[in-house]
Amino acid sequence: MIAVLVLLSLLFVWTLVSDRPARWSITAPLTFALVGVVPSGGDDPLAPLEVDTHAFQRATS
Repeated sequence: MIAVLVLLSLLFVWTLVSDRPARWSITAPLTFALVGVVPSGGDDPLAPLEVDTHAFQRATS
């Protein structure tokens, strides 16, 4: 439920500020991808990203 609330709030904020990034060809998918990467990066990630290499390779091949 919290994830849905966060997504809806991000969509709302994007609708308010989308004019300015659109001038530099920054689209909503690019913005949301960057917003998703930020919490999973760094030395002590807020949302650790653990990927099973074998399963990932099978899914992408």
